[in-house]
Amino acid sequence: MHQTCAQCHATILDGQWFCRLPGNELPTLLCSSSCALRYFDRSHTQSNGWDKLWDAHEHRFGSFMKGEL
Repeated sequence: MHQTCAQCHATILDGQWFCRLPGNELPTLLCSSSCALRYFDRSHTQSNGWDKLWDAHEHRFGSFMKGEL
């Protein structure tokens, strides 16, 4: 079965995913911590809209992701 990261669409080989989230038909797979942070950031924004407390702390996650790349 061909598996890809839900965030960056990289191929996941031999089941070596970083994060696996249950889904209706297939699980959502993420290949790295960077992709997990971006995925949850996007999911949070889509499900909650604008959140003042989240926006106040967003710069910390952005710096972490930039340093990791």
